[in-house]
Amino acid sequence: MPKYNFSVPKTPPATNEPHPENLKKSWQHNRPVIHATAAGVYGADKGDNEYVNIFNAHYNNFEGKILEIGAGTGWFAKQILTSCPNIEYTILDIERNIENTIKNTLANFPDVRYVTSANYKEALGETYDLFIETHCLSETPRYYYTDIFAKLKTKNCLVIDYGGDPNDPEFNDTLEEWYSQFPHQDKSINKALLGGNKYDIPVYIGKSVKV
Repeated sequence: MPKYNFSVPKTPPATNEPHPENLKKSWQHNRPVIHATAAGVYGADKGDNEYVNIFNAHYNNFEGKILEIGAGTGWFAKQILTSCPNIEYTILDIERNIENTIKNTLANFPDVRYVTSANYKEALGETYDLFIETHCLSETPRYYYTDIFAKLKTKNCLVIDYGGDPNDPEFNDTLEEWYSQFPHQDKSINKALLGGNKYDIPVYIGKSVKV
């Protein structure tokens, strides 16, 4: 798997300030994660069904090891775990989301592995068959997501992230550089996603082998 050397961060110090859980100031609070996800719009036990449509279009009946960073309420992971029984699922998220929300959502899936953001390097020592990220890494400090992109080893990806932080305009370039490693790429703007009527939300599908 190729390695990438990203440039020295040029973003303002406020977006790159070290934090024990690797959080930006905007996430240094105790508010429930539901308010920052599609569940806040559709209901506590629901999510954006377009995520499922995208997954099924590209990775239906998927088998292998999946890493999801920033699982929100765990709703999307639950849909995948329900439809794809032959997978090993790892979730990397902040501790309070894991303990207060995600584990409750995924209570029927005891084999899910959880890694906290404070210990994120533990999740980067393996090679994954699929990496999933939806509106998460763009909301983390630059030092954190650049380290993840530099060290993450994955054969495929499903990334939905439009980099909406105006204080970190370099996120999109970093994501695009990382995405360039995949020999088979399918990038599109999805207007059906929640918020797609307001923002151009890109969907990055990257594959090592064309299927």
